[in-house]
Amino acid sequence: MDNNALKPVLEPKGFRLLNELGSLGPYSRELGEKLNAGLRSREVAPELVAAVLTQLQLREEAKPKFGEFAAGMLFTRKGLEQATRLVVAATHAARFRHAGCHKVADLGCGLGAESLAFAGVGLLVEAFEIDEATAAAALMNLRAFPEAHVTQADVTALNWADLRASGVDGAFADPARRDERGRNLQPEQWQPPLSAILALREEIPNRNLGVKVAPGIAHESLPADCESEWVSVDGDLVEAGLWFGTLRESPGRTALLLEKDGHVRANLRDPEDSGDPATVARPAKIIPDETALGAWLFEPDAAIIRAGLVAHVAQLTETASVSTGIAYLTGDGPSEDTRKLGAWFEIEKILPFDDKVLRTEFKARGVRSLEIKKRGAEVSPATLRKRLLPKADPQGEDLVLIVTRLAGRHRTILARRG
Repeated sequence: MDNNALKPVLEPKGFRLLNELGSLGPYSRELGEKLNAGLRSREVAPELVAAVLTQLQLREEAKPKFGEFAAGMLFTRKGLEQATRLVVAATHAARFRHAGCHKVADLGCGLGAESLAFAGVGLLVEAFEIDEATAAAALMNLRAFPEAHVTQADVTALNWADLRASGVDGAFADPARRDERGRNLQPEQWQPPLSAILALREEIPNRNLGVKVAPGIAHESLPADCESEWVSVDGDLVEAGLWFGTLRESPGRTALLLEKDGHVRANLRDPEDSGDPATVARPAKIIPDETALGAWLFEPDAAIIRAGLVAHVAQLTETASVSTGIAYLTGDGPSEDTRKLGAWFEIEKILPFDDKVLRTEFKARGVRSLEIKKRGAEVSPATLRKRLLPKADPQGEDLVLIVTRLAGRHRTILARRG
């Protein structure tokens, strides 16, 4: 749905129809077909029918990010893809509260997810969005907070003297990081470019700026005066953020691991970190050969890996890397405290990376499902699974095959999830 197609549901009549149909239950293709036929038989305008059905579909897709709030919101496809999950936006709002901020400028607010979190903890909000229809959708999404203001504007052309005079003492920016080819990892090709956003530090009281960036951003691109935080939700890496001024709670690189409900699994920083996010991560201890492999293999949470905290977590878990540059660790097994830091696999057997050997092994054992993981090996898990297990055994075992390097040699590890 482009932004012009959003306009029919921005009108009161369209929004009422959307909410009326949204009460019928979870959206599905079958329900959409029935609603489409029913609405057209009532001679509802085709553009309104299309807008309503698209919104119902997007609301369903938005549930993992917005939960029950999705049922009352408006979305665009691009806006939903870039929108922050509410449990993560809540951690952003908490930073501004802890920093003593009272009024936050949401720069490039999109559909208003961050502004919802800010307003929800009592912060005043001045939100800005360059696209007219998206700004209108954000205003609709913020209707429960009439004190939150949404303005259509280019965030690079704001009058900061006026904003400071109005009480703005913090800002959050979420530059557009997608183009027609998908995600763009080049910060200077974002809209606005990262350098233009970072220049705003000098305009904001106490340099209180937070910036959402791509999780894959290169460490060497990170400014020395920020805290760089990587965030995962239930093990999925969802974002990275740069925090400046009094919003910077820890120097260097950090990892925040959240549950789906927003509870914190872990908040990690390497005490041996220099404090400069651009420095090279220190390496973990490496096993000398595959005979030193422990009984378990540990894959740290993706936020830990991207934050360059593998060596720190290896110390916490008393594990060592299986090979140079490989983020698989091995040791005696998880404790209650370390289990939450990633995925653990109980090792059963080490095998050569040879299709014939592996097929023979699986045929002898009987395998119902085969999960394939890889690091340090150029293989397609889906293609490899078809080669190794063309037919599953319904009465067989559930196994994990890990393709990686052990002390520099390509090997496979047969394991079970712990």
